[in-house]
Amino acid sequence: MTRSPRRLLLWVMAALAGLTVLDALAAMRLADARANAERQRDNALRCRSLAASIASLRSLPSVAGASEPANDDLARHVEAAAATAGIAKEAVIRIAPEAPRRIGDTPYLEKPAQLTLKQITLLQLAALLRQLTADASGIRATSLRISGPREGENSGHWNCEVTLTYRIYSPPPARPVRDDHVGKGDL
Repeated sequence: MTRSPRRLLLWVMAALAGLTVLDALAAMRLADARANAERQRDNALRCRSLAASIASLRSLPSVAGASEPANDDLARHVEAAAATAGIAKEAVIRIAPEAPRRIGDTPYLEKPAQLTLKQITLLQLAALLRQLTADASGIRATSLRISGPREGENSGHWNCEVTLTYRIYSPPPARPVRDDHVGKGDL
């Protein structure tokens, strides 16, 4: 072979090598684009799922109220639920709200109230608790103590102590920012 055809052959081989490299780079970019498209599709599906969850959660009662219910409101709410459950007014012995307390390091307060009931059936108790916790008031029953009837009391009727709690969203007050870096002459 003469010089010219050799040179042409080298150019053709170099061009083929270059095209092979470009093909490999294009294949890698295509693979990256496919992987990215799959991630984007997964993200879109996750966003749709989260949006559906948010929409369904909006229809549920709130976890915490924006303010503390007045003691009279709580008493009226408990008495109305007791009446719906078929519990006589005399059976509601005590509704005693307690001071709210912070739940850990969260922006929530929990306000408990002690409810004492005397001589009610377990069916009435279940109906009362369902009535109190099923609405949008945010009240939850956090503890329950049931004691059996004493001698001479109607069997099948129980004395109950229930702790009801209500969560309140109340972030702690912001701490003042100290300006220690300001020099005395800057004031």
